[in-house]
Amino acid sequence: MRSIAFDALHLGCSVQVIMHGQLIALVESIRQHGYRNYSPLVVGKRGKDRYLVLCGNKRVEALQWLQENDPAAFKCALPTGNVLCIVIN
Repeated sequence: MRSIAFDALHLGCSVQVIMHGQLIALVESIRQHGYRNYSPLVVGKRGKDRYLVLCGNKRVEALQWLQENDPAAFKCALPTGNVLCIVIN
């Protein structure tokens, strides 16, 4: 497992977009309880310092929403700006 900068993560183009209500519920959960690193994302290396999210897309989408729309909550959720990931080559 590795700690990876959130900005190095990318969602694939074939990822299903989650329903608005589900996204808002996940965003609110992260706001209230923080982001929990006990279940790492699964990513594939895609070049230097770039990773494709293979498992955990909904969490990444919620964090991206926070990063774009509520930077203070994003900073509280990810104070280091890193997330725990399992990297598959």
